[in-house]
Amino acid sequence: MEVETRLELSSAKVLDDLKNYLGTPGFFMDGYLIEKRGETCIRDVYLDTSRRHFGARGRAMRIRTRDGQLVVSFKEDLKLDSSWAIREDIELPPGIRAREKAASWLAEVNLAECVPHEGETRQFNQIFGQEIAKWLHVLVEIVTNRTTYRIAAGNEGCLLALDAVFYPESGQRSFLVEIEALGNQSTDHVRKVRDWLLQMLGSSARPDVGSKVKRGIRFRELAQRGN
Repeated sequence: MEVETRLELSSAKVLDDLKNYLGTPGFFMDGYLIEKRGETCIRDVYLDTSRRHFGARGRAMRIRTRDGQLVVSFKEDLKLDSSWAIREDIELPPGIRAREKAASWLAEVNLAECVPHEGETRQFNQIFGQEIAKWLHVLVEIVTNRTTYRIAAGNEGCLLALDAVFYPESGQRSFLVEIEALGNQSTDHVRKVRDWLLQMLGSSARPDVGSKVKRGIRFRELAQRGN
């Protein structure tokens, strides 16, 4: 299960300034130490049926490429409000379990309402098999340059990620902070770090647990109208 909250930053400069601030090892805030975990580039391709059945059910199917490794993610909203996003998040390597999970989601859909691919997508066929892949359409592509930190309070804490997000179809960008609980640990640490960042950043940050997928779709639609 994934428990996280997110802040949207007003600009790339705010993200860079925060990255520089967090780049100094030591105390992050009272009682918390910070440790940089690393930097990575993530490419996400989100899939849905032609009628967007998964999204309507609070689900997201994703092919993620990170550090050259490919995984298939199946995410489902359990709770989503203005402060928190709680989701079931299952990551599987390409193979029979990923195919079975995708097939189980499609089994809950009336495929008579859907339009299959006119052409073949080799990567999708390799991952899911042709009979499953033909029903999966690319919903949106998202590229994220992520810097990750561990915020520690003794043996507990949370993860913090600074994300520069790019939406290739529209050319738009967004700048986010994601704060995620570690395992089954208390969300108190997430809340304290979020509140501290909001106080420090002031009007340069606002709470945002909205979907990056919906943001990407909105950016694309706005770009299409502009053309």
